[in-house]
Amino acid sequence: MIENIMTNMVLVVVLYLLMIKVSMKAPIKLEMATPFECGFNSKKSNRIPFSLHFFLIALIFLIFDVELMLILPFPLLWKWNMNPLDWYITLFMFFTMLILGLWYEWQQGALNWDV
Repeated sequence: MIENIMTNMVLVVVLYLLMIKVSMKAPIKLEMATPFECGFNSKKSNRIPFSLHFFLIALIFLIFDVELMLILPFPLLWKWNMNPLDWYITLFMFFTMLILGLWYEWQQGALNWDV
């Protein structure tokens, strides 16, 4: 029993040291870190900032996408003899929270494209 524990501890230490050795980063060369395009150094930033509205629309899409994934398993509950009243109440509460969240975002101006 003690031999197994010692063997496991030695194995953990060896794997940890191997992980540290493998994960060490090579020194960064300055020439390789700068952007370079067709023989010319870039004069401006390569990253173009995007509008926050696109980010908000993407979040709304994700919310409705997750909502769809949560609704799809509901017909399977008919197989498990779930009470239909409980089924309707659960779906009603789910849709109510979803619509209230959308209404709140609309009232806060998150869906307005006027900038």
